Amino acid sequence: MIRTTFDQLTALLATILQKEGLDHLRAITCATIFAENTRDGVASHGVNRFVRFINQMRNGVIDIQAKPVLTGGFEAFEQWDGGHGIGPLNALAAVERAMELAKKHGMGAVALRNTTHWMRGATYGWHAASKGYPCICWTNTTANMPPWGTTTNVIGNNPIVLAIPAQPHPFVLDMAVSQFSYGKLETLRRNGEQLPYVGGFDKAGNLTTDPTEILATKRMLPVGMWKGSGLSIMLDLFASMLSGGSPTVSIPASEPNVSQLFIAFHAGLDTQERQARKEMVESAVRMMQDLCSEAGEHFPFPGEGTLRRRNQSDEDGIFVHPEVYQEILALKI
Repeated sequence: MIRTTFDQLTALLATILQKEGLDHLRAITCATIFAENTRDGVASHGVNRFVRFINQMRNGVIDIQAKPVLTGGFEAFEQWDGGHGIGPLNALAAVERAMELAKKHGMGAVALRNTTHWMRGATYGWHAASKGYPCICWTNTTANMPPWGTTTNVIGNNPIVLAIPAQPHPFVLDMAVSQFSYGKLETLRRNGEQLPYVGGFDKAGNLTTDPTEILATKRMLPVGMWKGSGLSIMLDLFASMLSGGSPTVSIPASEPNVSQLFIAFHAGLDTQERQARKEMVESAVRMMQDLCSEAGEHFPFPGEGTLRRRNQSDEDGIFVHPEVYQEILALKI
């Protein structure tokens, strides 16, 4: 494995993005998101996806000049069109706008259409929660999963993020509604590893832990089986209906026109009220931790794994697969 620092990785990616035509600020912001995802242990939506991202910019799937445009809405709810622009930058702008609306109205919702892959959804949950705003956001995807009881891919693994401000860190849940995301499957296949639990079906229709088999059949297992299947459908319909954008069933494999929804909440009218609500969250978590501890068990809070991997990366450096690193370096030529 190649070991690098966060600053080195960010600078490398930003240099490539500027070479591709992004201005300095947009290049740094986008590179930082890719580097943060990799630092936090989600290389599947960080460096492992960077070459594909650049190729989509070069072939016109992503319009590097486009920025979100307001198309409608009222009071606390707005609709925006991403213009097939850079997914992470569009999503960051959308969650920022949702927070502005929440500051004014108590809550804010931004529905975004015609945007591209946002990479790691947790990015926007961490961003909002670190600024004191509880946040819920999700995206639809291309049709990459069959509804429960079928073999036809017509629903998406539609990631959803829920984030809550707290001290010393926010609590952030980021999950696809498939048991494992395609990025996770690709990472494990690249590393020659198996899934820890069954994640989909093989060619014979049997549940398997082999990522290669699942990627071949494209029959991923929804979380909670029929429950995850139903959740996928409803998340898709909410995002596409409220944004006026494309539903999963009509999104091409390159995902040039996904629909997303960002909802932020104002946590209190004044500093005292916001602090009281944060302390309530922290107290609830401590109670769960204490009860598990009394039983000799560890309470795994949402975002714990991310913080652990982040701290490890800060101490030991960020590890990048040599093949991926060489592919990225080749983009500088």
